Amino acid sequence: MSKASSLLGAANKIAENVETWADLSNALFDPETGLVSRAYPTREERADFLKSPEYKKIRNLINAARRRSGLVSGATPSAARRRK
Repeated sequence: MSKASSLLGAANKIAENVETWADLSNALFDPETGLVSRAYPTREERADFLKSPEYKKIRNLINAARRRSGLVSGATPSAARRRK
């Protein structure tokens, strides 16, 4: 299994359990702890990944989460909401 396929599998699992699209986006794209950042640590590696079919499927997961939680209301990660 390729790194991109493994990342997509992990993204699917995360998408099933997050409250908002922001939670999903942060889990995947946070510069320090995100799965994409850890899997593709260099700018060149990330640029190549962004051209992959797996990346397109991950974007679809985020778009689906946006439709579910709302663009505006889902923009705040759930951890930040609990601190309010």
